[in-house]
Amino acid sequence: MDESTARGMRYLLGLAGASGGPWICTRLGIAPEGPVGPEVKDGNSVAWAVRTVPQVRVWMLQQDDSEANRMLCRMGLLSAGVTEDVRSGLLFGPGRQEAVPAGPTQRSELPVTSGLIRRLRKAEGRGALADARAAAEELRRADWPLVAAAHREHPYPGYARWALAEQVDCPAELRAEFGTHPKFEHRLRQAGLTGALVDCLTTSTARDALRVLGLGRVAFRARLAESEDILRPLVERELGGNEAAWAVLAELLPSFAGTLSELITTAAAIASPGPEPAPERRPVAEPMEVPLPVSPAPVEHTVRRRPVPPAPVEPSFWKVLTSFLRRITGSPTAAAPAPERRQAVRTPVVRRPVIELGEIAADPEGWEDRLRRAAAHPGEGGDDIRAVHQALTVARLDQLRRCRRVALRLVVWLPPKQRASFLVRVSVERQRFWIALFAKLPR
Repeated sequence: MDESTARGMRYLLGLAGASGGPWICTRLGIAPEGPVGPEVKDGNSVAWAVRTVPQVRVWMLQQDDSEANRMLCRMGLLSAGVTEDVRSGLLFGPGRQEAVPAGPTQRSELPVTSGLIRRLRKAEGRGALADARAAAEELRRADWPLVAAAHREHPYPGYARWALAEQVDCPAELRAEFGTHPKFEHRLRQAGLTGALVDCLTTSTARDALRVLGLGRVAFRARLAESEDILRPLVERELGGNEAAWAVLAELLPSFAGTLSELITTAAAIASPGPEPAPERRPVAEPMEVPLPVSPAPVEHTVRRRPVPPAPVEPSFWKVLTSFLRRITGSPTAAAPAPERRQAVRTPVVRRPVIELGEIAADPEGWEDRLRRAAAHPGEGGDDIRAVHQALTVARLDQLRRCRRVALRLVVWLPPKQRASFLVRVSVERQRFWIALFAKLPR
């Protein structure tokens, strides 16, 4: 298990509470004590988190943590104006007054506000958005009152308003004056200025969501309360202390294409024992055995046959050589014994017939009875389980969609390990099919 998967498992096991515990970590081969996400010192992980969830940059900046702010400045994740404000000791968290500098004070010569306002007003036509963004990124906190007054006197063009609204330190009153259209809200969401951490649970993959949540434990802990309040009851209800469900989740996590909530529910559905096999019905009275008539013994004709003499055997090369050496040396043991003839060891190959999904779909009741008997007697019916598992594995996606109901009836009787194999190393579309199918399993 790689380190990223182990950290994600530690995070989820921490939400499970007393039902999870270190004993599940021990059974899965994970150290109970360890980090649950990337470290703030790891610049590549922080940059990846900002690219995946742009809101991470704002959340980290609002914590006013000197180490985190230093990392944001060093990785170039902040604009030039915000970087200068951070280095000067300005705060960005709500309700904070004390200065928390991120590093040595370094003042650079940024353009004056009047020149930036002229550049913003010229942002019209093709390619103007890039020019407007370049001008807006050089604004500092002290420049925003002049920028807002210039906008109220004469409104900026559309691209300039777009670029100004995307800035982290843009005042909320000025951003509201720029527009409230749904497209405008979408642009702000893409820039990472709106949205909550809960949205990460429904938009990002399970692996990415766990990495962002793990980073939040050390970088923006105040934002985790809402998302953990949603995840904690889900983990306790679906996984709890079920060791098989945790093992399935650890196997699916590295390549799972669904969301974190889908991963938890899918792992619980795969590890569910399924319906109990119905007991075999035996007749009340055993049928009476009727003895078969004994046929008379066949008559043997005893004919005296003439013995056939054996055919003469030609002496082999070794026998001729042995007799020749004996005559020369006069010793009966002068010749070496002939080497033994070696025979190749042949392993018998068991040829099982390959059954396609279409053949199984033609007789779903019969195959369901076979799998039911195999579930009742684990020592028997292994070939039937392998045949169904192979047919579902090699079937094309369009065949699976056509035979969705048959697959749902049969996959109930498969062991959890074979159910989980349908989601490992397959395409995203195929994973989506099996995620939706496993959600319908009876539990």
